[in-house]
Amino acid sequence: MPTIQLTVEHRHGRDGKPYMLIEGLPRLGAELDPEQAQALGRQLIQAAIDSRQGERGTRHYPAED
Repeated sequence: MPTIQLTVEHRHGRDGKPYMLIEGLPRLGAELDPEQAQALGRQLIQAAIDSRQGERGTRHYPAED
């Protein structure tokens, strides 16, 4: 199965709150093996942490090998 790599554009809204545009998410109803699910979860958690810490711009979150 191919690895999942997320590309996240970190932005801030007019109200100053951060939000993310995420590319690379599997479609709804995706079939993932346990390793893919764990990698996807790790990437999303790291993106959320970065967003809370004020990250701006585009960042890649590759799956760990």
